[in-house]
Amino acid sequence: MTKDATTRMRGRERTTMKHLRDLRGAGRLLRCASAAAPLLLLAAGQASAATPDLCESGCPYTQLAPALAAAHAGDTIKIGPGNYTGGITIDVSVKIVGAGSSATIIRGGGPVLTIGVAGAASEPTVTIRGVTIRDLRVADAQAQRRR
Repeated sequence: MTKDATTRMRGRERTTMKHLRDLRGAGRLLRCASAAAPLLLLAAGQASAATPDLCESGCPYTQLAPALAAAHAGDTIKIGPGNYTGGITIDVSVKIVGAGSSATIIRGGGPVLTIGVAGAASEPTVTIRGVTIRDLRVADAQAQRRR
């Protein structure tokens, strides 16, 4: 091989190595982007979760049933001070946060609150805080299914 051919060959090797380094950088960028994608989707999911507000007047909802009907899994329903009618079935995983146990009261309506639906594939997870539930009766769903 002549000296010129050797120089050209080394030049091609350097160019090829440069392209490989560029591709490795693109691979790292792709790996970083693919690792960040779930975080972006998680943030988007949290941002899109609606939070219905409920109060006796001046809020989007004045009763719990319509607020629950509009809620999606993971939503927080904030309830202002007042008395609200029960008789509600909660079939979605939500957090219900009242203005305080002495200020937010849910009562009446047969069973005041029913959590879950018989025969559903899964049970919702419901957190209730800052609310007083009056006339509460607890039924054992397992016992009712055995009857």
